[in-house]
Amino acid sequence: MSQQSTQLAEHPDSLEILSDLDELGRIREFLRDCACRAGVISDEQELWNFEIAVTEVVSNVIQHGYSGAEDQPIRFEAAVEDEQFVFRVFHQGAAYTPPTEIPELTEPTEGGMGLFIISKCVDEVSYTESPDGHPCIQLKQSLRKELAHGKHN
Repeated sequence: MSQQSTQLAEHPDSLEILSDLDELGRIREFLRDCACRAGVISDEQELWNFEIAVTEVVSNVIQHGYSGAEDQPIRFEAAVEDEQFVFRVFHQGAAYTPPTEIPELTEPTEGGMGLFIISKCVDEVSYTESPDGHPCIQLKQSLRKELAHGKHN
């Protein structure tokens, strides 16, 4: 693991914002900074996919968890754990229990595409509870093999 990845593993970075869609640029900048600084994303397309997933998660938290309220807290945490880049979204809104299986979409629909999009953009997504009992959405992406084993190009 690179030195920057080790630092992110020992000291996760965090950001807190209010539930305002105008903050999406700041969130993406935080994600990009953490991922690039730690060297955990292998290419621009992979980073773009992760940004799409995070944008979808945040939009869903604001729209569904907070019913559109723009003044509620959302906290983000980026870390490297078990050879994976982990990005967590903590909020205090309504919890969401996803279906046990994400349906494949054969035709675009008016809603319900978020889970499908997220699942295609990251290696793993889970909906859990934070230690204080609030909802947490966790996105994971495996580290590049050469980074995970301390090799560099």
